[in-house]
Amino acid sequence: VAQKMEWLGKAKLTTNLFVHFDKNVYSNNETVYFTGYLIKGGANRASTHKIMAVALIRDTDSTVVIEDKFVMQNGLSFGSITIPDSLFTGNYRLLAYTEKLTNGVADVVYEQPITIKTNIDPGFKASMKLIADQKNQQKTNHVLVSVTTKEGGFLPKPTSISYKYGNLNIQAKTDASGQLLINLPAQENIVDPNLYVNLKNAKESSSISMAIPQPKSKAQVKFYPEGGDLVNGVYSNIGWEVKDQQQKPLALKAFLYKNGNVTDTIESSSYGIGKFNLLVEKGAIYNIKLVHDGLVDSTYLLPKAIPDGLALTIVEAVVQDTLKLSLRTNRARNLFVSIHNFRETYLSFPLDMAYNYRTIKIPLTALPKGLATITITDSLSRPLAERIFFAHYNNTEKLSIELGKTVYEQREKVNLKLKLKDFAEQSFVSIAVIQNNRLDLKNIDDIESYTYLKNELANLPLNISGLAYQDKSYLEQALLVKG
Repeated sequence: VAQKMEWLGKAKLTTNLFVHFDKNVYSNNETVYFTGYLIKGGANRASTHKIMAVALIRDTDSTVVIEDKFVMQNGLSFGSITIPDSLFTGNYRLLAYTEKLTNGVADVVYEQPITIKTNIDPGFKASMKLIADQKNQQKTNHVLVSVTTKEGGFLPKPTSISYKYGNLNIQAKTDASGQLLINLPAQENIVDPNLYVNLKNAKESSSISMAIPQPKSKAQVKFYPEGGDLVNGVYSNIGWEVKDQQQKPLALKAFLYKNGNVTDTIESSSYGIGKFNLLVEKGAIYNIKLVHDGLVDSTYLLPKAIPDGLALTIVEAVVQDTLKLSLRTNRARNLFVSIHNFRETYLSFPLDMAYNYRTIKIPLTALPKGLATITITDSLSRPLAERIFFAHYNNTEKLSIELGKTVYEQREKVNLKLKLKDFAEQSFVSIAVIQNNRLDLKNIDDIESYTYLKNELANLPLNISGLAYQDKSYLEQALLVKG
């Protein structure tokens, strides 16, 4: 198993490019400053990457607005680009990547969502409204798009319109009066309920969007027995995650049923994640019902328990130097424990599970800082239980900044004192001075959260503070249902 893990690590090399953009809310004709840090170069060593390209892309149609290239030396690149005057308010993204390709795909890529706010309006006015149809019972939504001159008159030529809604992507034109009636048939389980409309008249263009009302729908509920399985007669810890059809987490309560009878009340956090304990009875059927007015009443079944197996419980998955875990089984057996990151095995040892319950402590001195996985197999290397955890977590302040004062005049010089703690080697620091309203919490990214979490795990819940790494409670919840 360790050898196969090593092969996998060589076949799927990890990469890590982080770019510190000065902010994530910009205006037109503003300069975007950035510093790129190439931490892992993938198939090519960091020192061989010589160019970093930065592109500004519009979200509505994925148009590349501008692109420029910058020198990269020893994994470090910095520079600036200027946002064009002509851009309209909307959502964009900055995409950074280097010139190294593997099978035609960039080795390293980093993406930063941004918002551009401007006071520029196109040469025409566009609006849309939802037309109510009481008899239709929401099988089809009707949206009327109207396009006029700024003064409210008719345009000399029809306006070209392209709109996107769910799996619909259609092009059309307005009629002589500058209107277009869009019919939107109901779509099941639509992830994004917004209608996006792009308009073009002569050389002027614009885009508008609108949220389309959705009927009540079922939530998406997933169960994650810690370790992997529910086992008959074994006490288990179960993580669960609940989202709506738009993938937004739901904080709610639910009733836990056993053979049709309520046995417990459970709840999810603001991240849509919760946990509960269960002693699994052989042949029993377990399900939950959500308590939420905005959702269709539905029953969600827990996974079926297996006849014999192993349940693993870790009270703290975000640890410093020691991992503590409990193992429960309904059959004595010889086990083998491996600690790895799916690329390299750091620790492996046999374990005699002669009893139905054991607690063990594992020192993590051989592990690097970051996410790791404990996998427990039987004597034939068949997996029985698995759990992800974070080793050598430390949230102490690494960099302190002292200001000469807290109030400054325009163009006044600012003297900073920087103190880097616990680092003997020379380090690079990039500093941005911005207004508070130029940071959107949902788009904040920092080098620790990206390196240790976002670059390793996909689809993490949005952290409320914007600094995922620094929120230990958030990490504990995320690692319960990810990995």
